[in-house]
Amino acid sequence: MMNLQQVESIPESTPVVCNAPLRVAFDARSLVSGDGGTGKGVQLRNLINSRWAQFQGYAPAPRKQKLPSGIAQGGNLRYLIWQQLSLPRLLRESKPHVFLAPYNTAPLWLPRGVQLVLVLHDLILMHKFEGSTAKARLVNGYRRRLIPPSVARSSHVLTVSEFSRNCILESFPETRITVIPCTIPESWFAGPKDLEQRDNYLLLVTAAPPHKNAARALRAYASYVRMAGATAADLRVVGLPPAGGPFRALAHELGTEGKVIFEPFVSAPTLQLLYRRAKAVLVPSLMEGFGIPVLEAMASGTPVIASRSSSLPEVGGDALQYFDPYDEKSMAASIFEVLENPALALEKARRGYMQAAKFHPAIVRPQIDEFWFQIASNQNP
Repeated sequence: MMNLQQVESIPESTPVVCNAPLRVAFDARSLVSGDGGTGKGVQLRNLINSRWAQFQGYAPAPRKQKLPSGIAQGGNLRYLIWQQLSLPRLLRESKPHVFLAPYNTAPLWLPRGVQLVLVLHDLILMHKFEGSTAKARLVNGYRRRLIPPSVARSSHVLTVSEFSRNCILESFPETRITVIPCTIPESWFAGPKDLEQRDNYLLLVTAAPPHKNAARALRAYASYVRMAGATAADLRVVGLPPAGGPFRALAHELGTEGKVIFEPFVSAPTLQLLYRRAKAVLVPSLMEGFGIPVLEAMASGTPVIASRSSSLPEVGGDALQYFDPYDEKSMAASIFEVLENPALALEKARRGYMQAAKFHPAIVRPQIDEFWFQIASNQNP
């Protein structure tokens, strides 16, 4: 197994230069959104890193908004309309060789000669989880119908884990797929430090969709509080509505409102600090294509308590404390075991930091360079 010292000795990869520049356009919506596009935005940044001279982004951003360099705006401001009507027009004008669709779906029509590279993170949209709102069911149903034609139109599909690759091949067996795992900036890799001196809280970085399993996590946390008593760690939650919405009401109903802290939108440096000061990180998802919070926590030297589901064992290996995501008692017991056992927590943190080395930028960037080299080679025989 490669360790962090070996990773740090690997030189930075150099973008491959082809005989002729490869003109790539991409959907840049996540780069102008308030939340950065969450995990899909992270992977988009990885794929376009150091390639701004060749790549052109397009986004339905308000015209008064200052856009990052390399991103242009035009067309309808409603994304679902913009993706299918405005974006193809913009691509027809710019005439790229390749269009990178980073969010599981693509326009049904692309200009002739434009090669589609689809990033299909997972097939979560193909599952109907209980608890979805009526609006979410409507939007997800529309997006679900776009996945098959997007896959059929693509010349290449990128995904983020072997778990997702296997799921995609089960539904679309003829698909040409490359796995490029997620990575995070080197600044995240801090290692386990002062674990016993950290603040007394459990961190949950999540979102509202039901597959994130946040409601069950709140109920499991309440069970843990009853088990631990007066010394129970607080729960700090990042990623839910600023005021907590129905989740705050659930915390109140469970009698844990005073111990559950719903964080507002936080910057990347603040999020890093939250990971590094936490005693442990909880990842309760029912399904993930990769699970970036697992990697962020491991790189931060923080023990991870996570679902034994979908891609999470692939990312976390033997470094995580696993539980059944459908069993609140199992989740509560795992939280209690890690938070009340400093030796176990330290061991999990150390293993996690070594596991994170497998997804260090020095490991993943060459895979990205090789992918774009192959795409460029196909364009320039």
